[in-house]
Amino acid sequence: MSTPQHTHDDMKVPPAMLYMIGGLILVVLALVGLSQLTGIGQQKDAAFDTVNTRMLRFDDTPDGGIAVYDHATDALLFTYTDGDDGFVRTALRAMAFDRARAEVGREAPFRLMRTYRDHLVLEDPATGNLVTLAAFGARNEANFARLLDREGAPG
Repeated sequence: MSTPQHTHDDMKVPPAMLYMIGGLILVVLALVGLSQLTGIGQQKDAAFDTVNTRMLRFDDTPDGGIAVYDHATDALLFTYTDGDDGFVRTALRAMAFDRARAEVGREAPFRLMRTYRDHLVLEDPATGNLVTLAAFGARNEANFARLLDREGAPG
């Protein structure tokens, strides 16, 4: 008894099937593109939705301190004296270092945000850097919280 011999000609895909597969691929690509453009079907992490934001500018003072200004009103919000709050200084130095590498000037403001879940995030829009301040402890986060909650009065 002989076994049937199959050739490659027996395995051809019908042209109609190729058109259906190509059409399906085009539909999937179109739906992905629509989702990217409109946001439909995308999940968003509500933990980073902001409920309060303030743009800040930090300037060195002649006595070695750091003056914090509301960027929109130019009101002095707080002054850290020399030797006061090392965490704020360290966080700002790290961000200033990244700005220097990116050749961004000191004039661009920082964004301090309170999220939906009551965490504070310091963002440098000029470099895209984000620091979630809760990761450094409640006391360190509170040192930045006073800048967000404070009215424009000297501190």
